[in-house]
Amino acid sequence: MSVSDAIIQYKVERAWVLGMMADGLREHLDYKICEKRFAVKILLTFFDSPLADNQTQVAARPSLTYY
Repeated sequence: MSVSDAIIQYKVERAWVLGMMADGLREHLDYKICEKRFAVKILLTFFDSPLADNQTQVAARPSLTYY
């Protein structure tokens, strides 16, 4: 696997995880569980970092705007 293939695979997996998180936040309790596991804090930190490209920020926004 080349470096460019690894980067593409990483972005695909990251988009999948963010999509699963956004789809999984259906109720207030779901959000509280993510908050208790520090998933929201980690996502906020990553969202604001230079590592998050525009596509990642768009994918993360539904999870961050739940409440």
